[in-house]
Amino acid sequence: MIIVGRHIEGIALNDLEYLLDADGNELMFDSIEDAKEHLVEIGMPEEEMYYLKFVEVEAENE
Repeated sequence: MIIVGRHIEGIALNDLEYLLDADGNELMFDSIEDAKEHLVEIGMPEEEMYYLKFVEVEAENE
């Protein structure tokens, strides 16, 4: 599973903040491609995705 994060305030020394669902949980995707498709659907320009971190995590049920 993939979660999407970015450095707080765009500063690499800061921790990552993650894309959340309506319940406040980290939004998980099956692949980086799925995550990018979702980001485009919600209006993020592809050139801004350069600054995002796509982090692989284990799903809770694995």
